[in-house]
This record gives sequence, C-alpha cells and structure tokens, in this order.
Amino acid sequence: MKKPLLPITLTILLALGAGIVTFLFIAGADDRAIADQQGATIVVTKDAVPEGMTLRTARDEGLITETTIPADLRPTSALGPIDQVDPALVALAEIPAGQTVMEAAVGTAVEQAPAITVPEGQMAVSVVLDDPAKVGAFLRPGSRVAIFDTFAVPGTEDTEDTVFATRPLLDDVTVIAVGTVTGDRADEATEDSWSAQLVTVAVTQEQAQRLVHATRTGALHFALLGEGTVLSPTEGVNDRTLFS
Repeated sequence: MKKPLLPITLTILLALGAGIVTFLFIAGADDRAIADQQGATIVVTKDAVPEGMTLRTARDEGLITETTIPADLRPTSALGPIDQVDPALVALAEIPAGQTVMEAAVGTAVEQAPAITVPEGQMAVSVVLDDPAKVGAFLRPGSRVAIFDTFAVPGTEDTEDTVFATRPLLDDVTVIAVGTVTGDRADEATEDSWSAQLVTVAVTQEQAQRLVHATRTGALHFALLGEGTVLSPTEGVNDRTLFS
C-alpha cells in the first residue's frame, strides 16, 4: 500500500524550514558576537598627568595615548578618541599612569584671581565687615582708612558693671583689596539685608597683631580718611563718657 505523498512532503518542508531558521539564528549570533568585539577607542595615561595640565599638553608630551578595547568593555564615561575631546580640558587632580581617563577626571580650567600686591615690609590682613562698618561701597584698593574698635571694659573696684568703649585702633592704613565673602561667614554677616565683604589692609607686624586680636575680641569699624586727615590722640569714649 502506498504511503500518502502529502504528509511526507510537509515533513520535508518543515525540516527544511527549521534548518533555515537555525542557520539564520546562528548567523545572527555570529554577527552579534562580531559587533560586540568591534573596537572602541579610549584615552589612557602612559605616565602620570599632573593636576591642572591640559589634555593638549598631556598629548604633546606623550603622557596620554589612545588604545582600542572591545566595545562591550568600554566604560560608559571613558574619554576618547582624543580628536573628539576638547584639548583645553585640564586634569582636576593628578591622573596616575596606566589609568583610563574618565570624563569626571577632567574639566574646565578655573581662572585664578590675580594676587594682591603687598607693600614691601608689610603684610596683608583681612577682616569681614558689613556695609556701615566698611563705609558702604566706597572703599577701593588704595583707600586710606582709620580703624576703630569697640570692646568690653571690665568693671572696676568702684563698679562691677562692664561697659563698652570705642577708640582708634589704627590711625592710617591702606586698603589693598576688597573681595566677596563666601560660606557661613557671609550668611552671618549679611543679616538685616547688609552686604558683607572681605576688606584686606596692609599693616606692619605690630599693627597686624593688634588688628587680629581686635577681630577676635571686639567689633571693628573703618573710617575713610580724607586728604590730609590726621587722627588726634584720644582715649576714646565709653558708655559713661559718651555724652560727657
């Protein structure tokens, strides 16, 4: 008895179809494996790159180079290729030799503030002052100021009451810089909507130690001097003599 031809034909066709599908899957897997093994270019250090050095300089001095690794092994934030990276970026900290250069390791160079010029034989001392104490916005480098100090005077044998006194601390010093206060001191010094700034003056050693001590124990107030202004010797005033 002859077997039906149709079932045999269907079986052959199904076998052929399964073979083709298997072949295509294997071929696709090979393609995927090849794609995964395609090279990715990264930047690595041949020698340590100092903090602040630009990538351009590091490249020119041979401190960094390119290398190719399998694409699936490339760190997400790795730099590379070099010609696609801003050469003006600088190392934010020293990058050791043999390291993959990551995006977080480089950044834009921060322009350094110019150094102040301190007169020969003197030193610079800075104090934080609010608007009234620093004569508003009128102080400039080169301004001449007198500095007054308000401080507590302990009681005497006649009275145990502590009084506050104000007297000249330094009669003629030169402002060499006026800058912005940052951080917690700025928050403290800007109460009542006053703006605060860091005022730097040039002083001698003897003046510096008096000024530093006064910043820790009293309250300072600057007075802008006019042309030819000279302070007279005085004992200052206190709570008892203020209206005498």
